Amino acid sequence: MKVLFGQGRPVPLRHYLLEHVVAIFREKGWSEKSNGEFVDLEEFEDCEILETTEQNLRHQQNISERDLASIVLLGTKWVEIMPKDNEIRFAIDKASYGDIVEICLRGS
Repeated sequence: MKVLFGQGRPVPLRHYLLEHVVAIFREKGWSEKSNGEFVDLEEFEDCEILETTEQNLRHQQNISERDLASIVLLGTKWVEIMPKDNEIRFAIDKASYGDIVEICLRGS
């Protein structure tokens, strides 16, 4: 799958997703885009999964009408993300278009 990391995503996570094509939002030069523009750009780039820490995404975007799924990590610290790498990979593998899957990182 093509996965696009939103802003706030720790880049080391891409090394745990070797079976996927991973792009980073800022590497594409999209750092100045709004959330709405971001989702449109992701579809334009044929990405299937948006991985973000934007906890309000569910209220800001109607993902159910988009050709993508979103994995929302509820935290940004690598020490919280690293122990959840299997759960994150599973969520990516099982996500369907329109899904918003939230993964709690705190208390790992």
